[in-house]
Amino acid sequence: MSEALPVFAQTQTETYEFIDRVAEELQLNDRHHGYAALRAVLHALRDRLPPAAAVHLSAQMPMLLRGIFFESWKFSESPTKERSADDFVGRVDDRLPHGYPLDPWPTTRGVLAVLWERMDPGEIDNVIATLPEAIKRLWPQKYVAGL
Repeated sequence: MSEALPVFAQTQTETYEFIDRVAEELQLNDRHHGYAALRAVLHALRDRLPPAAAVHLSAQMPMLLRGIFFESWKFSESPTKERSADDFVGRVDDRLPHGYPLDPWPTTRGVLAVLWERMDPGEIDNVIATLPEAIKRLWPQKYVAGL
């Protein structure tokens, strides 16, 4: 019973790569802060998306990160009603731990940039299409066509 399952080692490696990429993007020297940023933005995004879009987005994630994404999700309360970037970033800020070292604006933008970089472009197109214009503008401008 002590034999490790390769699928768990693989998802752990892939999840750490995601977290480390967020930490690098945000110029953080702490994996814990990278995790906190990723988790906060993923939860705010998940809650703002229609449930079907959230499920489709999660299919692009490593299994462990998918579990983090769905942690404490109240399916019946999605999507939330934020229409402004301020409200969306405020939701991210509410999910960041006390003492988190960065402002929530660059944190949000940095995590979204990593999602754009690491996930299927077609899926990200679908996600962005479901968002209000002001929230779409939080994604990397080089990616969001027509904005």
